[in-house]
Amino acid sequence: MLAALERQVESYNTACSDTCAKLKISSTGTPLVTICSPLMKRTHSLSNSGEICFMDSSGNMDRENCRVFLLLIHACAGGLPLGIVITQSEDEKTIIEGLELLKSLLKNDAFGGRGEAGPRLFLTNNSDESKAEKGAIGQIFPEATQLLCIFHLLQAV
Repeated sequence: MLAALERQVESYNTACSDTCAKLKISSTGTPLVTICSPLMKRTHSLSNSGEICFMDSSGNMDRENCRVFLLLIHACAGGLPLGIVITQSEDEKTIIEGLELLKSLLKNDAFGGRGEAGPRLFLTNNSDESKAEKGAIGQIFPEATQLLCIFHLLQAV
């Protein structure tokens, strides 16, 4: 499976004429795939991408029980994607490695020119799983303020 995934990542990068996806085995032994497509890279040039970023994850996407972490920004057209992290684990250490791998795909002027600092504010959900997300965001983007998404907060209440 990993060999096939490596070929897909190489093929995708060749088709994009850029490094838009990376594959790595995390320190916990699970595969990590990060994607920042050409559209996502263009989204990073918008000033909004340096302001508010929503990070949410969905699970049970396939028979391998992968988690998909999606980073989005708001825009007049709706939510626009900034990047994707796919892994089989949702522990903090793996999410940290996934976010680091995603940042390695970005240019210095990503996040609306904020670069390594990332967005000013992150919205996450209010579930128990989000503790790892919040911890990872705090490690990778220490300058970012973290808030709970009102939708998820109301859903929990």
